[in-house]
Amino acid sequence: MEYLYRDDTGVFEDAIEVCRELRTTEEIELRIRTKSGGVCWELMRCRLYYYRDAVPYYILASWNIDKRKNLEEELRLMEEQYSMLEEVTDEFPLEYDVAQRRFRVPRKYRGNGQPGTAGRRYMDYEEMLADICEEDRAAYARVLEAASRDVRTGSIDYRMNVAAAGEEPVYVWYRTIYRSIVGDNGQIIRIIGRSYDVSSDRRIQEELSEEAKRDPLTRLYNKVAASGEVERILKSEPEKQHVLFLIDIDNFKRINDTFGHTVGDTVITDIAGVLQSQFQETDVTARVGGDEFLALMRDVAPKEAEACRGAGPGSQKKADRRRRHR
Repeated sequence: MEYLYRDDTGVFEDAIEVCRELRTTEEIELRIRTKSGGVCWELMRCRLYYYRDAVPYYILASWNIDKRKNLEEELRLMEEQYSMLEEVTDEFPLEYDVAQRRFRVPRKYRGNGQPGTAGRRYMDYEEMLADICEEDRAAYARVLEAASRDVRTGSIDYRMNVAAAGEEPVYVWYRTIYRSIVGDNGQIIRIIGRSYDVSSDRRIQEELSEEAKRDPLTRLYNKVAASGEVERILKSEPEKQHVLFLIDIDNFKRINDTFGHTVGDTVITDIAGVLQSQFQETDVTARVGGDEFLALMRDVAPKEAEACRGAGPGSQKKADRRRRHR
């Protein structure tokens, strides 16, 4: 008893009493004072052996668990650091166990009310990926696989569901900065990093990108953007029929020369408005030159496409209206 750490004496006495009363083997963790005045952790097992003259005798066996307890303390401190980081910033940590294929569950993630995460410290690989937007899931998985295989440092943007359990998904853009961690055996054991909300940045980028695609006067697609959209549609929908219209304004130069560029701009914007009203939002409408316009009518029925071929402006307008209201 004299070697036991003072605060653990009661724990030892309670274990001995349980052994005597229930005749079971008890396992306890105790701190032992060393000859040098230090303290070490021991895992002790005790069992009632026999009685002699009404005095119980016990068998005791112990193992040094200093290394394990030190690791547990490091993990506890790391958990405290993670918690503090989440409390004082909008960031949360990434920790992926490569061998176990599991993620540490951040406190903010648990706070979202995700099913089954309350009180859990780790989440399986498949569970975590299920909360990433389907369009971004494959890219996220590729990054993890690459960083698990080779030492890498990088970042990835993706959308994650932040809705509470049972509610409709709400996806928020996050950016994760990550790096691979190598263990003593030379193998990658962890991928760690930090994640933070970049929704505002992404929204600004998307607005700037959309602005760059638009003609400043008419707000239709400009020539470069229209070319990209038409090419994308033709590649993604090769089995469908589409109709492409190239339109220009007759004698537009005379309008500018006679009435001035202000009136000319008004004519351009009026025609752009008419053009938009004649086509669906899924179609492509663009201003590709000073007085030149382009329109792509998507997924047109064969008879309708034939009716549009070589038709004059009046026939075209009627065909558009039939399609728009069908």
